[in-house]
Amino acid sequence: MCQYQAIRRCSNEILPYGFASVDKNAELTAVFVIGESACRRNWSLYGYGRKTTPCVDSLPEKNKIAFADVQTPYPQTAVALRYLLTDADVGSNEVSFAFPAVLKHCGFKSSFISNQGHWHGIEGYESMLFALCDSKVYVADMNLPKPVYDDAVIPLVDKALSKGGRQAIFVHLEGSHMPMDIRCPKGQESLDVATLMPEDARLPEEVRRTLNGYDNSIAFTDRVLGALIAKLDAIDRPSFLFYVSDHGESPRSGAWRNLQDRDCWEVPMFVWFSDQYAEAYPRIVDAMRRSADRSLQMDTLLYGLVELCGLTGDYPGEKSFLSENFESSPRVVEFGGGTGML
Repeated sequence: MCQYQAIRRCSNEILPYGFASVDKNAELTAVFVIGESACRRNWSLYGYGRKTTPCVDSLPEKNKIAFADVQTPYPQTAVALRYLLTDADVGSNEVSFAFPAVLKHCGFKSSFISNQGHWHGIEGYESMLFALCDSKVYVADMNLPKPVYDDAVIPLVDKALSKGGRQAIFVHLEGSHMPMDIRCPKGQESLDVATLMPEDARLPEEVRRTLNGYDNSIAFTDRVLGALIAKLDAIDRPSFLFYVSDHGESPRSGAWRNLQDRDCWEVPMFVWFSDQYAEAYPRIVDAMRRSADRSLQMDTLLYGLVELCGLTGDYPGEKSFLSENFESSPRVVEFGGGTGML
């Protein structure tokens, strides 16, 4: 309950820093995709032997940056999003403002599109975090067949893109959420259990089926991301897509989200940006490339996301993971040396 109270306090327009646009007249389209239950280990973008992310893999290197070492502060959606989208950090845990408030203050029109059902009658974390968005759509609440697959967000994003101007679109996917082996539509699976990696082929049969279904859910997410990026690439203006998963899963453990499994904590994160964005914001692109190998935790990303949107503020420079003076916060979990702080 405390985490919801903390989020509720920040769903307002009171900001502690003087946020502003670097160029008030610049057009920019920002798409923030929040993945669900995706393990970094299972993305071929990061060297996994199965082709789970062929669309993202094939993007031109000049237009994408994959961050090599990103960790969630906790493998639970509400906690992870609170740290990602507010100024809370694991050191203080205090919350004073949320990212959508910064965007609104700086003249962005924002949309929130979720494929995770709205909690009718309850003020859930999503409705609070995104309270200041100009429009909110919960796809899974619409009159669509169940389950509602993530490609249902594509036409809604397409509609939002047609508005132009300075806009931010937040997309919350169902991703690979439990039950993790039903998130890819039947008949669209690209991977077969017979092609599991040799080390995974020795797992019990039921676990192998679940793992294969999990990998197909990631491959389906990849296709959705590829479609969204293609739409952004076609609008001929500075634009980017930022993706990060809220947390991972433990598909090889035979258990639901085993917190001793590092796959629950280590998440994929990448940015795609248009040629027009690279031309308009070369400093930010260079800073992202320099930061790609940093050890990051999601509670350290907020101010970098602000800068990714062409914004600045009078916050200390070391708060941004794009700054040369960035100071990372302590990790909640350390897996090195055989110790774990859970």
